[in-house]
Amino acid sequence: MSYQELSNAEKEVVDTMPYFFEKIVVDGQEIVSPNAFAQFIFEDYINTTIKVSTEVKELINKNKQYKNFIHNQLMELLKKVKLYFNNYREYQGLKGELQHNENWGINKPYIYKDPSRGGKFIFRCAYDFDNINSILLIYKIWLNHEQYEEECEKIVKGEKIIDMDKNKLVGNRY
Repeated sequence: MSYQELSNAEKEVVDTMPYFFEKIVVDGQEIVSPNAFAQFIFEDYINTTIKVSTEVKELINKNKQYKNFIHNQLMELLKKVKLYFNNYREYQGLKGELQHNENWGINKPYIYKDPSRGGKFIFRCAYDFDNINSILLIYKIWLNHEQYEEECEKIVKGEKIIDMDKNKLVGNRY
């Protein structure tokens, strides 16, 4: 694809992650394409639709620091979800991270609990995954542990619900 035809966001990806792309000049026009490494790394992401709530979209776009962190966490979630839902017996060890909602006594949505410790943000995510159609649905993201625990306690008590209306979610370009 012509580099000049890319959106500003796409150019930013190409420019900030040059190790994923090949650039060549053909007839004076700069052409960019993902290299084999990028195709391998992003295969699950490319073949999966990610839909997010308006609230999540606003959080992602709040500032660059959040955006990069959340995108990285969503990539990690997507990788684990694909492994687990395609072969849950082999990847049973991921269940505690991918279905942390069971610890709260919440049936749905699933809650992903990022296992990393000591970072600037925590990452908790209310989601569902349509394995047949390869669609990851993101309903809610928490970056604050106290807020996450407070809201989950309210969900358990029936004082709060997470809107799981798939028709209210927006697609890949958020």
